[in-house]
Amino acid sequence: MLVPESEPPHARPTHPLGAAEAWQFTASRAADTTLFFDFDGVLSPVTDDPDASQPVPSVLGVLDELAGAVARVAIVSARPVSFLRPRFGSLAHVDLHGLYGLEVWHDGEVVTEPAALPWVPAMAELAERARTELPEQILVESKRLSVALHSRTAPQRAQAVERWGHEQAERVGLRVQGGRM
Repeated sequence: MLVPESEPPHARPTHPLGAAEAWQFTASRAADTTLFFDFDGVLSPVTDDPDASQPVPSVLGVLDELAGAVARVAIVSARPVSFLRPRFGSLAHVDLHGLYGLEVWHDGEVVTEPAALPWVPAMAELAERARTELPEQILVESKRLSVALHSRTAPQRAQAVERWGHEQAERVGLRVQGGRM
């Protein structure tokens, strides 16, 4: 937990906090607190079809309530903002950080990291190549600035898909980031 340097040393924790202490510490500083939540596996169960993922029904009300109690609430996801907005668009005071922060929805607009924009054509080409070269059981998820290869419905093909992904990443100059199947 980070505490501003301007805070007196006696106000900072002197030991690792347990859950109850952490909540109490956070609540006492709610006006200065930002809460970040991941989408898959936290706000939504992991599904075989990533496009079918939806937040757990009670999540929207809880996030809305939290947004009124702390400085900021944000959702950080490997998914693009265009995926997150329809699911969380009713939450006016929740920021959406898509593609692990390459895109941000804040105060009504999407801001994309400028350094990432030249990679859009390479990602589109990679997604198309994956669709034609990989077995049809492999779900190819094009995310504009990244491509996800899902083998969870064909786990027997996972090693071959991973090998293909590494070869393509090396060819194009990308980095592979593993996920949950």
